[in-house]
Amino acid sequence: SDRVEKYTEEEKQAVEGIHRVLKLRNVEFKIGRARLTEKGRETVDEIAEVLKKYREVYIEIAGYTDDIGDNADNLRLSIARVRSVKARLISRGIKAVRLK
Repeated sequence: SDRVEKYTEEEKQAVEGIHRVLKLRNVEFKIGRARLTEKGRETVDEIAEVLKKYREVYIEIAGYTDDIGDNADNLRLSIARVRSVKARLISRGIKAVRLK
């Protein structure tokens, strides 16, 4: 693509911080549920700490499931998982407007 996205230094540092967290641990959920496991909650809490450090950074949360089961059910579960992560981040002091 001819379009090159330009990131501020703060955005680059935030992305690196979030990647460091996600290399160490995944955002885990109960099987077939949108509820975060204890480890998943810890991971999201660590991401919240990164976002608190870089207050001008906005993020997009994406969810997914495996490909087992009904596609419509998997889509609903993916959306519910995104909402779960978003709610956890908000509960940790991250403003909703920073989360897409």
